[in-house]
Amino acid sequence: MPVVMFMPVGRFLVTAEDSVRRSPPKHLYLDGSRVLNMDDYGSNQYGSTFAGSIDVAKSRPSFVTLAAESTYADTSEGVLVVMATADSVRPGADLSLVAIVIEDSVVTSGFLGTRWDHMARRVVPDYSGKSISLARGDTLYDTIRFSTTNCNPAKLGAAVYVQDRSDNSIIQSLSVRRFNN
Repeated sequence: MPVVMFMPVGRFLVTAEDSVRRSPPKHLYLDGSRVLNMDDYGSNQYGSTFAGSIDVAKSRPSFVTLAAESTYADTSEGVLVVMATADSVRPGADLSLVAIVIEDSVVTSGFLGTRWDHMARRVVPDYSGKSISLARGDTLYDTIRFSTTNCNPAKLGAAVYVQDRSDNSIIQSLSVRRFNN
């Protein structure tokens, strides 16, 4: 994780010497930009280097749209129907569709239970996603089914994204706040 700017005072004191214990070297990755090796810059240049780089960073335009057509979850199963449409797709793109089912809040058992907000409960179908094929003008509907065992259906939502596996870029995403039950 790159240290963008050192804070030499206060409760969150981080000094340049702390970076000696890091591994591997600090790099700054910005979409559409070259990778910057932050070791090439002094700690007093981190802020200006980051600010200058973020100003020119750009994402590849995405002409794929993603929408949740319907959602449903009960005590045993959840269903999410998504629609993906493409105005154009980059040649050589290897697209996959991934859904991360999220529970709004989870409280662990015990005397002083710990509350976890926006907890990922399932990655559907898995971290690699489901391979999809989209070409210019295509519309694809996909039904994603998942188990809701040990989940509270009233608190379920999802993050869904289309990823280009050829370069691991996320080209479109959507958030589903709540499933219907």
